[in-house]
Amino acid sequence: MKIRIDSVVAIRMRQMADSIEKNPLPDVNADPYVSKPWTFRVGGKTYGIDSKGIHLGDITIPTAVLAFLSTPQGNIDQARANQAYMAMRADMLRAAARRRRWTISARPCARSGRARRKSTRSSSNSSNSSRPTAAGAAVKLVDTDDTVLIVTGIDVPAEMNDRPLAYRLKAEIDRRGDGKAFRVGLVVSDAWFAQNRIFHLCPVVAVGGRR
Repeated sequence: MKIRIDSVVAIRMRQMADSIEKNPLPDVNADPYVSKPWTFRVGGKTYGIDSKGIHLGDITIPTAVLAFLSTPQGNIDQARANQAYMAMRADMLRAAARRRRWTISARPCARSGRARRKSTRSSSNSSNSSRPTAAGAAVKLVDTDDTVLIVTGIDVPAEMNDRPLAYRLKAEIDRRGDGKAFRVGLVVSDAWFAQNRIFHLCPVVAVGGRR
């Protein structure tokens, strides 16, 4: 079967004419500041948007109405960043208020614990007054059998969130200590706990953790 060259050329020309008709070239004389309409017709009705308005079939919303719609102004990314900063600031203020509330509520418990320890210490000192005391002797801070260490972190979130809970736990331990000298809770930071090896022999409760 022989195919004539003019037949091939005719087919290619028809295909090119069809593509040009479907995708016409832009008018060089058209106004570049007039937007191209984004509309299509279905069942004789127009849908889409053009310079006159938004077409929804039988309903057309004029373009002037769009000016009254609430749209974000300025830099949207900067506005979102400002909202995030304000949310962080509000969270820090709430945490500070919560810490102050827990500190105020823990003060009576701490005061009563100090009073019990002072009375116990004075009674023990009176009983041991006959014993000679060497100058510069070390003061006993903890008892490895009775004192419970409550360890918290030293960063800002731990100070705001964990330390108030640690003092509540200390108050409960002091209450159950029955007034004994070293049967109390002692709140220490993780850095202080790591630097003092004597603390490693005491019962330990860790408050908080990795976030």
